[in-house]
Amino acid sequence: ETKRKFLACEMCRYPIVEAKDFIVERAGVWAKAVYAYELDVLDREAWCYSATNPSANRFDVIRTDPGIAETSVAVSGVPTTDHSWFPDFAWQMASCAACDSHLGWAFSPAVAPEGEASSSKPSSAPAPVDTKESNSEGPNSVREESDSKEGKERASANSPGGTGLAFFGLIVTRMRPRLMDEKELKVLEEKRSQIRQRSSSFEVKMGQLRGILNRLPTSAASIFYPAIRAMSHRPTLRLDIDNILEASLQVPQL
Repeated sequence: ETKRKFLACEMCRYPIVEAKDFIVERAGVWAKAVYAYELDVLDREAWCYSATNPSANRFDVIRTDPGIAETSVAVSGVPTTDHSWFPDFAWQMASCAACDSHLGWAFSPAVAPEGEASSSKPSSAPAPVDTKESNSEGPNSVREESDSKEGKERASANSPGGTGLAFFGLIVTRMRPRLMDEKELKVLEEKRSQIRQRSSSFEVKMGQLRGILNRLPTSAASIFYPAIRAMSHRPTLRLDIDNILEASLQVPQL
């Protein structure tokens, strides 16, 4: 049986995108923070964008068709044009539909206030306030709080069934090539709910760990927060960390 070639989530190996979904045309970018170069991905030439956020974190991003939101990528957060790498497009967070690992961003046409034309320059407005913790991986280094009812409703408005996404900007290094046949795809789809449950379990444990640290004196707890942020945003560490948290949270609390 013929196998299909995907870029799969680095964390859970769930298939995300095929070469046919790449947008190969070169896009206009914010030149101050982005430069474009051609890259061979899954045996197809496409434009890749090396983009840097205000925290000096650099990401190699490839644009893909928004239709993958129906099967492999979940969108969350409120659209914002703050530090948008692609002029006239607002961004939201994009994550693996199976394990919720951060994969990149969803971009939709920026909607200007009534009577005003959309600006071709990135917004200079202050970055939105995060109600959880700072995330150095967003275009403006802030991850939106998307767990609230309002956040989810506003995020869904820019899904393919809502006002419409223009494209995804997916981080090439957060995915790995994978060959799969139709049988494997069907089995993995059936396991997707199990993968999501595992990811949710990880987040619960991380919440418990933050709760423990919050009860410590600030001077002691602050030592651990850089590690907490690293654990939250590096998918390749999650499985090992999940096992560590499982063991450490069994220790009786003082």
